Amino acid sequence: MPSAKLVFAGLARRYDSTCEIHDTIYDTLLEEIEQRIQISRYQLRSAAFHLEGVRIPSFLGSISFHISGNPTFASFINMLTEYAVYAGVGIKTALGMGMVTTTIAPPEAVNTQGRK
Repeated sequence: MPSAKLVFAGLARRYDSTCEIHDTIYDTLLEEIEQRIQISRYQLRSAAFHLEGVRIPSFLGSISFHISGNPTFASFINMLTEYAVYAGVGIKTALGMGMVTTTIAPPEAVNTQGRK
């Protein structure tokens, strides 16, 4: 099952590696992600990715995250979300796994329960 921590921490590390940034404080980032990002909706199903006779467990579907906190943190997470379209999420992204499409809802489109 995907989690906000796994998705966004992995994207942050990949982004930093791509841009040759080595000073990101991951402990602080992981705490912020755990406190400020919640899964608000999901529709997932199990799938298998076959590669050279090996079956790799995976999933297909959609997931919505609700981001709370200051605008700087939300902007950083939105940037990582847009980066995910190009970088993918998870393992074997160069082979086609981890494809991402995104839709970022404006703050006024989210109600008080954090749902679209």
